[in-house]
Amino acid sequence: MTKFGAWHGAPTVVFNDMTVTLPTDQICAIMGRPGSGRTTFMRLLNGATRPESGRVVSDMRFSAISNLGAFFHAGLTGLENIGFAARVYGLNPTALTETVLEISRFGALWEISAGALPGPRRRAMEMLVSALLPYDCYLVDNVESSDPETFQTVLEILKMRQAGMIFTAKNPRIAQEFATIGSVIADRTVYAFESVDEALDNYG
Repeated sequence: MTKFGAWHGAPTVVFNDMTVTLPTDQICAIMGRPGSGRTTFMRLLNGATRPESGRVVSDMRFSAISNLGAFFHAGLTGLENIGFAARVYGLNPTALTETVLEISRFGALWEISAGALPGPRRRAMEMLVSALLPYDCYLVDNVESSDPETFQTVLEILKMRQAGMIFTAKNPRIAQEFATIGSVIADRTVYAFESVDEALDNYG
């Protein structure tokens, strides 16, 4: 069970007594209406939020959640953030920087401090760098607000590396276009289905 405090009255229950199994080697869409708990569920997956009871079990290494604008250090430039991430993950900073610059289209924006970047650009740059770090499964929240070209590039990177992705969406068209499997958040529960089409049929 997962609860969060409310402004007034009792805490709000976000998820209640559920058991769900998700594949981490495919592109999985988590569909849910605004306020259904999509971001909370992603935070549970990567350990940023702990359930009040129960547990999340996985032998996979989940990425930080992309598209939240919280991956880069605000006081560092994009280039400095790439170098910092490379050192944290034991990668060659020069090689990672060269790869990012080669496949991105953000040019001089990499030389600006992350805190001064426009929100959409910062989130896109974070997503791209995260996709090049050594995770087993990558998490992207609210995919509708992500940069389409960057998201497509990230999908191509993960396909080459045979890595998985879990992304949240409220738009069924996005899930149908990009996902290979789907789940739906409703009634404080996550329902997993064997196909995107089946998930869409149950996403009322």
